[in-house]
Amino acid sequence: MKVIKGYKIRLNPTLEQEILIKKSIGVSRFIYNWCLFKQVGSAKFIKYTELSKELTKLKKTQDYSWLNEVGCNVSKHAVRDLCDVYKRYFNHISNKPKFKKKGYHNSFYVNCERMRRTKNGVRCEKIGDVKTTENLPKLRKDKHYMNPHIIFDGKYYYITFGIE
Repeated sequence: MKVIKGYKIRLNPTLEQEILIKKSIGVSRFIYNWCLFKQVGSAKFIKYTELSKELTKLKKTQDYSWLNEVGCNVSKHAVRDLCDVYKRYFNHISNKPKFKKKGYHNSFYVNCERMRRTKNGVRCEKIGDVKTTENLPKLRKDKHYMNPHIIFDGKYYYITFGIE
């Protein structure tokens, strides 16, 4: 049986890092809502692969080039999150998906393969080295941080993840 221990560690980002974090949160919310709009307007469920292809085309347009300012995994995971919510809805596990509002669900996925523990904090894709209030736990070489997210609670930024 696997035991996963969860962690929530406060971040102390610089002003530039805070701007990138806010952009990432906004992109994640926009992509989630964009995919939900596509799903609602469709007669059948649109699979993750189809939504990802459409997202790639959207990112190449000049009007939506700002989506490329954050890590690519932020948008990919937002699509995956919506597809997971729909699967849980179809299996009668959760309620019907709703659009995300600004100020609620302020989080985004951090690429777990590129997330690294540093001397004073954590290194994240596109954001760089962010200081933390406490050190991240050390990992064995064959392990990685599970499902890391950066969260904003209205006052502070946190990084959450699990370790097996």
